[in-house]
Amino acid sequence: MEPIISFVTAAPDASLLYLGFYDPVLVGLSVVVAVFASYAALLVVQHVAVSRDDRARRWWTLVGGLCMGAGIWAMHFVGMLAFSLPCGTSYDPNLTLLSMIPGILASILAVETISRPIISRGRIVGAGMLLGAGIGAMHFSGMAAMRLSGMVRYDLILFLLSLVVAVGLAMLALWIRGVLMSWSGRWANWATSVSALVMGLAVSGMHYTAMASAYFVRDEAQSASASLIAPTFLASVVLVVSCAIIVVTLVANFLAKPAIAPLASHYKGVAVILVGWTLTSWLVTDYYTNMKEDAAFRQGQTSARLRAAAVAENIGYEMEVMKGISVLIAKNHEARGALLSLEGGKPLTGDEAFRRQNLEADRSPAAAGQVLNRVADSLGADMVYLLNRQGVCVASSNSGRAGSFVGSDFSDREYFRQATRGASGWQYAFGRVSKVAGLYFSHPVMDGDRLLGVAVVKRDISGFRRWVIQDRAVIADAQGVILLAEDDALKNHTLPNASVLGQDPAIRERQYGQEKLVPAAIVPWKPNRFPGLVRVGSQNEPHAAASQALLDGAVSVQVFHLVDELDKIEAERRWLFVLLAVAGDMMIIAAGAITMYLRGMRQSAAALERQTRELERSNADLARFTMVMAHHIQEPVRLQRVYAQLLGRALPEVISGNARDCLGFVRSNAERLYNLIADVRRYLSVAPADHGVTALASQAVAAAAERVKSQLEECSAILEIRQPLPQVGMNIERLADVFHMLLENAITYRRPDRTLRIRVDAEEASGEVVLSVSDNGIGIEPAYRMKVFNVFERLHADQHPGTGIGLALVKKNVEAVGGRVWIGDGEDGGTTLHLALPTG
Repeated sequence: MEPIISFVTAAPDASLLYLGFYDPVLVGLSVVVAVFASYAALLVVQHVAVSRDDRARRWWTLVGGLCMGAGIWAMHFVGMLAFSLPCGTSYDPNLTLLSMIPGILASILAVETISRPIISRGRIVGAGMLLGAGIGAMHFSGMAAMRLSGMVRYDLILFLLSLVVAVGLAMLALWIRGVLMSWSGRWANWATSVSALVMGLAVSGMHYTAMASAYFVRDEAQSASASLIAPTFLASVVLVVSCAIIVVTLVANFLAKPAIAPLASHYKGVAVILVGWTLTSWLVTDYYTNMKEDAAFRQGQTSARLRAAAVAENIGYEMEVMKGISVLIAKNHEARGALLSLEGGKPLTGDEAFRRQNLEADRSPAAAGQVLNRVADSLGADMVYLLNRQGVCVASSNSGRAGSFVGSDFSDREYFRQATRGASGWQYAFGRVSKVAGLYFSHPVMDGDRLLGVAVVKRDISGFRRWVIQDRAVIADAQGVILLAEDDALKNHTLPNASVLGQDPAIRERQYGQEKLVPAAIVPWKPNRFPGLVRVGSQNEPHAAASQALLDGAVSVQVFHLVDELDKIEAERRWLFVLLAVAGDMMIIAAGAITMYLRGMRQSAAALERQTRELERSNADLARFTMVMAHHIQEPVRLQRVYAQLLGRALPEVISGNARDCLGFVRSNAERLYNLIADVRRYLSVAPADHGVTALASQAVAAAAERVKSQLEECSAILEIRQPLPQVGMNIERLADVFHMLLENAITYRRPDRTLRIRVDAEEASGEVVLSVSDNGIGIEPAYRMKVFNVFERLHADQHPGTGIGLALVKKNVEAVGGRVWIGDGEDGGTTLHLALPTG
């Protein structure tokens, strides 16, 4: 069994290889398809990353993988359509369909990997290797579906290089996306576009590098089966289906953002462009196919003329030989002697049989007949014979045999009349004795100026069949009668508008052996468009007709050369139009969706920026008002707390127990209100980040741990800090405050039945550092993990003290420097709080 992939270490001899070439337009189209598919898939990645619904995430992941896989598939087969070999090619439909699976599976896994909140270098490498492997597997399984008159062998070095190109550029695309997404401003908006461009180059770069590694070795024993899929049809179907998937993905992603949907007013403009492109596609297709048809038409006419000239040359050579034989016989001594010996004898009377008997008994004609027999055998003539001046055959090459010409009267034959006038003659006629049609060549036999008789050579018309068969040619005479044809639709017919059709039936019977002659079914094929092309018989295919005259126009060779390219081009016209129109329309829809998406995003961003500024002004006013109110309220509360303490110390013996309890209640609530107001003021006073300020996370954690040292010792907690922690883009005091609040939270919400373990760790991702504080405390249910970052949101208010502002304050500090914060699972049902901060 032939292996799917076979390698060579040295290039085969050039004489054994098919040399292919590329259509640059289709190559460019294949790259565009790959870029659009990558763009659509990366947009889906954004959608997956922000989706909170697990079911929606799974569906979008599937859609993104299908879109990317379809784009890889389409790029490959459009690239194969751009590649032409000088042999027949086709594709196995089952393997072609299966070749789509590796690309889709790899793309789904890659989309799932890069849509996670943390995209580390390891994940970028893994996703790039998945995509590269999927691209490679799709390409080589698609190549395995190819059937041609030969074999495919791969250069091992270039094969490996193609995989490196796919993996390397895929990782580069994902890395560029991660880096640009981490930047602010316009670069973040360009992240998807730049990444899609590089990803498209990864797909197409792998394909064309792999094609450079392929050697197409000739092997005429193998051939492309006609039952398989033709490349043009396959590429059309693949491109239409894949473009549909890509466009649907883009539009679905576009419509999934309701803030952009009002841009529907632009649909009318896109519709006008679609109609214009469809009309343009038809005009371009018509112009392109007309050019190809004209070239095929000219080539067919040239081939027909050359073949007609070649057939005429070969047949003409044989005719000249026959004419030469008649001249040779006319000068032969025995032939002249036979005619001279009969001149002084008795006249040839009686019927044909009587004349034959007397002539064959005469020594001189009998000797001449033997000479004629030897000449016919040695020079390839079908019949050689002598006629006297009266047109009676006196000697022939078949003398003494059945069907002998001796004694027959041929005085009514045109070739005899021509020779009696002193010149060489010829005629096509139906054999009166042999009943076999042939060409007759004659030459006068002279004795000085006196005519003795005529030497005649006959060539059966069937003797020229070998020249007729191989070039689909016919031989016709000057009256348009087809003398010889291999095609049943042309045998015993005439050319259209032949002059013989108006001739006396008796003359036709005498010359051609039949009274009724029927014109052959040779009709023009699109005469206005292609003059000179005809349809022969029941066949619908066009043939280029060419004619070459022989014997000064007395005989002509007609060649009908099949121009099957015209039918193929006519069939391709429809597919090419569908390919160009549908693919172009879908690309226009995709480009329109992208344009509207980007425009909508800019408009949404501008509107959001205006709203943000207004909200910031409102928040600033509210914050100032709240700060003033907090300041004014905090002072009376402070005094209330102080005086409650003084009263408790000054009147311990005077007041009753109930009064002391009431006083303690006043004091504790004043304390709680004071702390709450202090936290509110801290929350409102969080300042924007100082750009360019960095801090070592290790130092910030150490400072925070020092603040809660006594609390940690009191509960015998174990604090584990990974050393060293990286540098981050945040002020060290702010970072220490954040860690302080997180450590206090872990201590507050510990489990009483186990030793508290707190672990501080870090992981560097593309453009950011993710710090994590994990504990084995009571944990937070997934449904509440986003709510706890809201101000005054407390889950265990009746069991643990607090103001409900701590985690909100953490979130505000982290977001102030452009970071993110979220909660995950911790050790033994505990909690892990993640801080994604810019790198220092």
